[in-house]
Amino acid sequence: MAVAENLFPTKRNIFESICLSPRTVTRKVEEMSFDLNNSLKNIFGNFKYFSIALDTSTDRRDTSQLVIFVRGITETYQIFEEFVKVIPIMGTVTGTDVFLHLMQLLIELNLPLSKLVGITTDGAPSMVGNKKGTITLLQNEMEKFGIEHNLVKIHCIVHQEALVAKSVRLRETMDAVVNAVNFILSRGLNHRQFRQFLIDTEAEYGDLLYFCNVRWLSRGSMLKRFFHIREDVIIFLEEKNYDASYFRNTDNISKLAFFVDITSHLNDLNLKLQGSNKFIHQMYAEITAFENKLKLWELQLQKGNMTHFVNFLSTNPTDVPEYANIVMELRSEFSSRFMDLRVKCAYIIF
Repeated sequence: MAVAENLFPTKRNIFESICLSPRTVTRKVEEMSFDLNNSLKNIFGNFKYFSIALDTSTDRRDTSQLVIFVRGITETYQIFEEFVKVIPIMGTVTGTDVFLHLMQLLIELNLPLSKLVGITTDGAPSMVGNKKGTITLLQNEMEKFGIEHNLVKIHCIVHQEALVAKSVRLRETMDAVVNAVNFILSRGLNHRQFRQFLIDTEAEYGDLLYFCNVRWLSRGSMLKRFFHIREDVIIFLEEKNYDASYFRNTDNISKLAFFVDITSHLNDLNLKLQGSNKFIHQMYAEITAFENKLKLWELQLQKGNMTHFVNFLSTNPTDVPEYANIVMELRSEFSSRFMDLRVKCAYIIF
C-alpha cells in the first residue's frame, strides 16, 4: 500500500479493495498461467515449421531440470522464440525420460512432429546416444508416423565454445588460483580478514570471486580479479602460512596473465553467441571470425607481438613464442569441435 500511495495517491481506495489472500493470489496466478498457455497454443498453431532446444541441469537440491525452448516460423515469415517450460525430473534422466517429457509437452502445445525440423541439445549422452538417446527416439517416432524429412541436429554452439575454452593448456595455473581462492573464501574467518585487509591496503577490488564450472563466464571474472590484486593476495596467503611460492615465480605470473587475456577473449565470444533471435549463420560467422583472430594472434606471438594480450605484455614474459603453441592448440580445438557445424551451415546457407 505504501508503494501504491506514492505512485497512485488518487486511487488508494481501488488498491485497498483488492483481495490479496493466499487463495485469491493462487487463483489469479493459475488464471494467468492458463491465459499464457492458451496464447502460446494460438501462436504455435500458426507455425509452418518449428525447432526445439533442450538442456538439462541440476539445481541445489540435486533435482534435474529439463529446460525446453521453441522457435517457429509462420507462413508469413514471422518468427517466434519462446522459453516454454522447465520440467523437474525426480528420478533418472535417461534419453527415454527426456523423450517422454518432451512428447507430452508437444502434445499439450499442439505442436505436431510433422512440423519439427530441428533440435539443439547440450550434447549429453542421454540426448545424443545412438540407441536410446532422446534424438534417436524422436527420429524413430517420426519414422513411425511416416515423417521422412531430415531432422537438423545441432550441439549447442555456446556450450561447445565453453568446452573449447576449458581445453586451454594452463590447467596447473587454474588449479593454483582456484586452490588459493577457495582457501580464502571457503573459511569464514579468512574471508572476513581478507576483505578487511583489502580495505586497509586500498586494493583495486574489495573481494575475490568464486569460480563455478556451471557458470561459464565466472572463470574469466575470477582470473581477472585475482590477477589485479595478486600482490595483496600473496601477502595475505603468506601471513596465513599458505604456500604462495607458485605466485612468486615470474614465469607463472606470465602464464596467469596470458590465461586472463585469452579467457577474456573467449568470454567476449561467448557473450556474442548468447541472446534471443540469433540465427545459426550469424553464430557461425562469429565462430569463423574468432578462428581468424586466433590465426592472427598465433602469428603475432611467434614474432613476439603481444598487442592483443595487454595483461600478458605487462609481465614482460621471456618466452613469448611458446604461447603461440597454446593459441595453435586452441585453434585446432575450435576446428575439431565445430566441424559438424561447418558442414551444416554450408548446407543451410546454400
